[in-house]
Amino acid sequence: MKRRYTQVLLVVLAVLFFALIAQYAASPALYTFKSDSDTPFHQNPEALKQISREQSQVLLPLMSEVLDNTGTLVLNIKLKDFESAERDLQQYMEQSRRLDSMVINLDMSETELEEFRRNNKKNVESMQSLLNDTRRFQELQSLEIRYRDENRPDLLYSVSYEGEALRSQIAENFKGYRSRESAMVNTSSRFELDTTTYEQSIDDFEEIVEEIEAKQETRRTETPAPPTTPQRLSIAISPDTGVYQDRLWASGELTGKRVGRENVTLYIDSKYWTTVATGDDGRYGTTFTVDRIRAGKHLAYAVHGSTYSEVVTFTVLPLDTVLTLEVVEGARAENRTLAGSLRAGEIPVADAPVRLTADGRTIATATTDDTGNYTLEQQFEAGTYRVTAIFESSSFPLNGTESAPVLVEIAPSLFGSPIFVYGGFLLLAAIGSVWYIRRRRGQPGEPAAEALSEERADLPDEPAVEEPLPGEDENAAEKFARLVAGGRISDAVHALYLHLAGRIAKAQRIDNHLAMTPRELLAACRRLPLGERLAEFVRRYEAVRYGGKQPTDEERRELAGLFEQISEDTERDAD
Repeated sequence: MKRRYTQVLLVVLAVLFFALIAQYAASPALYTFKSDSDTPFHQNPEALKQISREQSQVLLPLMSEVLDNTGTLVLNIKLKDFESAERDLQQYMEQSRRLDSMVINLDMSETELEEFRRNNKKNVESMQSLLNDTRRFQELQSLEIRYRDENRPDLLYSVSYEGEALRSQIAENFKGYRSRESAMVNTSSRFELDTTTYEQSIDDFEEIVEEIEAKQETRRTETPAPPTTPQRLSIAISPDTGVYQDRLWASGELTGKRVGRENVTLYIDSKYWTTVATGDDGRYGTTFTVDRIRAGKHLAYAVHGSTYSEVVTFTVLPLDTVLTLEVVEGARAENRTLAGSLRAGEIPVADAPVRLTADGRTIATATTDDTGNYTLEQQFEAGTYRVTAIFESSSFPLNGTESAPVLVEIAPSLFGSPIFVYGGFLLLAAIGSVWYIRRRRGQPGEPAAEALSEERADLPDEPAVEEPLPGEDENAAEKFARLVAGGRISDAVHALYLHLAGRIAKAQRIDNHLAMTPRELLAACRRLPLGERLAEFVRRYEAVRYGGKQPTDEERRELAGLFEQISEDTERDAD
C-alpha cells in the first residue's frame, strides 16, 4: 500500500512540475542582459562587457575578411583574371550580406560599425562597376583589332567613343572608392584590424585607372577621324548639370548637303538613347529626363550615317531619398501587408526596387508604382521579427536609404503553440496515470485475494527475459535442439544461458541473477574453476545473441558441449 501511495505522489509532483514550467514555454528565456533593467544594460557594466565581447568574436573576423577580399578582387581585375575576380566578387558580396545582417540584428545602427557597413556597401557597388567596366574595356581592345583588320573606320570611331565613356566611368568610380578610405581605415584601426590589403587595393585601383587612361589616349590618337562628308553635325546638352527628374535639352544642327528632314541618332555613354528628326532648317532637339541613370559624369554624342558629332559631357548629381514602411495585418493570421513609399524630396520614385528584410535576411522584393508606393503581402512563421525596407540601386541617381525598422509579432497557432503541446501532454499524463493506478489496484468489487495478488504485482518487474527451464540438463538440451530445429538459433543459445545462469546462481548463492548481464555474472565467477569455460561460453553466446552470428553445426555442438561441462563443474563445486 505504501508503494502505491509513493507512486501516486510522484505522478502528482510530475504533473505539478510541468504545470509550473508550461507558463514559460512560449518565452523560455527568464533572464537576458536586456531584461536586466528598465533600460538596456543600465547599471550593469558586466552585461555590457559581455555583449561587447560576444559581438567582437563574431564581427571582427568578418570585418577583416571583408577588408582582405577587396585587395584580392582588385588585384585579379588588375591582372585581367576576370574569372577569378568574378568568384572573388561573389564571395565579397556574400561576406558583406552577412556583415549587414549581423550589424542590424545586433542593433548597432548608431555605432561606428554601422558607418563601416554603409561604406562597405558602397565599396561593393564600386567593385561590381569596376569589374564590369574593365571587362568591357578589354573587349573593346579585341573589337578595335578586328575593325582595323576589316578597315572599318566608322566602327573604330564608335569604339573610341565607348572607350572614352568607360574611362570616365572608371575614373569617377575610383574617386568615390578613394574618398571612403579614411573612414574605413579609421574604424578598422579602432578595432585593431589590419588594413594593409585594403589600402593596397586603392593603389591597385589607381594603377588600373592610369593604365586605362593611357590606352584610351593611344586609341584616340591612333583612331582615324570619321570619314569626311559634306555634312557637319553638332550637339549640346543644356543645362549641363541635373538631378533626378530634371529635364535636360539635347539639341544640335546638321549642316551641309541635306535632303529634307533627316534622322539623327543620339547616344549616352556609347549606348543608344533615341532617334530624332531634323527640321527643314537641319536643327533638331529633344528633352532628356534624368531617370534611370547613375550619378556622375556622362558622355553624349550624335550620329547621322557616317557623320559623328563631337563628344559633350553633362553631370547628374545624386539626391537623398526617404523610404517608409508600414505593417498591417493580412488576410490570414500569419500574413502581414508591407507597404510604404519612396521619395526624393517631394518627388515620388517610380519603378524602383525595394528590398524587405526580416532580422537582416531578405524576405521579399517589391517595385514602386508611378506614385512611388509599394505594397505586398508576406507570410511569416510564428515569432518576432525586425522588418526593414531598403532601397539601394546604382541605376538611379539616388542615394540609398533604409526605413525605420518595424517590429512584427506573429503569435503561434493554437495547435502549434507550446502551451497547447504542454497542455496535451499533461492531459495524456493524467489519463495515463489514472489508468495505471486503477490497473495496479484492481477493479472495484474484485475478491480480496485478487486485490492482494495485484498489490504484490506492485513490486518492481524483473527484466523481460525467459525463465530458466526447470528440471535436469536433458530438458535444457531438448529445448535447445527444438529451437535450433525451428531456426531460432538466438533463442536456443539464450535458453542455454538462462538455464546455466540459474544453476550457477543457485550453487554460488547469487541473488537476483536475472538482473545481471552475462559479463557481470562472469565477473562474479571469474575465480571459480568453471571461470575459463564460462568466459568462452559467454563469448560465443554474445556473438550469436547480440552480434547476429549464425553458428555452424560444429560450433553449435561445441557450445552445447561447453554447457554440459560448465553444468558438471557447477554440480561439483556445489558438492
